[in-house]
Amino acid sequence: MNYKKTKISLLIAINTIAITSVYAHTFKLGQVGVDLSGFASTGMTVSSSTTPYAIPGHGTVDNHPNFATPSLLGLQLSADLGSGFSAVGQVVANGDSTNGHSAFNLTTPWLYLAYKVNSNLRVSAGRMQLPSYLYSQQIDVGYSYPYAFLPNEVYRIIPFYSFNGIKADYTFDLNQNWQLTLSPFYGQNDFKYDAMMRLNPTLQDKITLNAKAYNLIGSSIDLNNGSFSLHGAYMFSKVDVGATVQNKTINRKGINAQFLSLGANWNIHNLMLSTEIAYRKADPMASLLGEYITVGYSTHNWLPYISIANLHTTNSDTLNNPQNWPTEIPENQTTLSIGLNRYIAQNIVLKGEYSYIMPHNGQSGLFYGIPNGNVSMLTLSASVVF
Repeated sequence: MNYKKTKISLLIAINTIAITSVYAHTFKLGQVGVDLSGFASTGMTVSSSTTPYAIPGHGTVDNHPNFATPSLLGLQLSADLGSGFSAVGQVVANGDSTNGHSAFNLTTPWLYLAYKVNSNLRVSAGRMQLPSYLYSQQIDVGYSYPYAFLPNEVYRIIPFYSFNGIKADYTFDLNQNWQLTLSPFYGQNDFKYDAMMRLNPTLQDKITLNAKAYNLIGSSIDLNNGSFSLHGAYMFSKVDVGATVQNKTINRKGINAQFLSLGANWNIHNLMLSTEIAYRKADPMASLLGEYITVGYSTHNWLPYISIANLHTTNSDTLNNPQNWPTEIPENQTTLSIGLNRYIAQNIVLKGEYSYIMPHNGQSGLFYGIPNGNVSMLTLSASVVF
């Protein structure tokens, strides 16, 4: 069985409702046809530092072997309601303890109703995945990408992945090979996120901020031809953030936040190339620019790869200005990763990944504190779709 071709088809399935639909199990609920599918990951990760390293959506990593951070289970139900209507729901439990989450509590990233207007246009309303990244639609489905964790320098830039609102997907064929999808959306989201804050000249601390994004408007665009996929996104939002810091309530309302991303994945013969860049502007909070590039080579159900990622804060002068304290501190780091995947079945992959994380100039990077120099991180995991 050619698992490599299955892998490539999953990597480019950016525009599908769910990556796991490939393995959906269909049954009847009354007169309604229902597809049930799922995905899971498990494993162990450990670093060389006592300072916790934050991977939003998964958890934290330090020098104690951690079996919660790489672990998750997700189930998805898709129901055909007839007359062009369908409903999609997804529940996920994972080991994430970042951004105010409790490990292994059930979350609902997807819960929406969709209407297929015609063969090209689908309109959805409810809770949906924010189409901000190349891998947004399968962000929890570890089988669909080579990494143990998606590159943190890019996928941490937006502190939430779902939104409540409406979205339209308009798909049309440019010719017999190329397909284009436009997906405008509008909505809002209440969320929490962890930020390393500068409280005074000598004190930095992790603060969990309560936040609300509203008037969230934007669009994504996807272009693919079966071996090449291109994803771009832009969105604008008003954001309110608040926290209690040293018994003092801090509120900042009406922050103008913008986000822009562009990513591409190219599979040619046995070679896989993937790259993505994302930018968040959110003065007076941290404005971030992140990018990564990955090269892999698939052979005999093995996929070795190497990846380099970088995160840079573009408004460090604003953040370092005492008049703005307390505010986020600059987040600058580079990560070099090498990994090896082994596809032992059509829907199961074993992964090993070593990452060397280099915070810049003695800063904290994406750690909860300042680590003692550069940090090594090792992850061994398995991912499955069913």
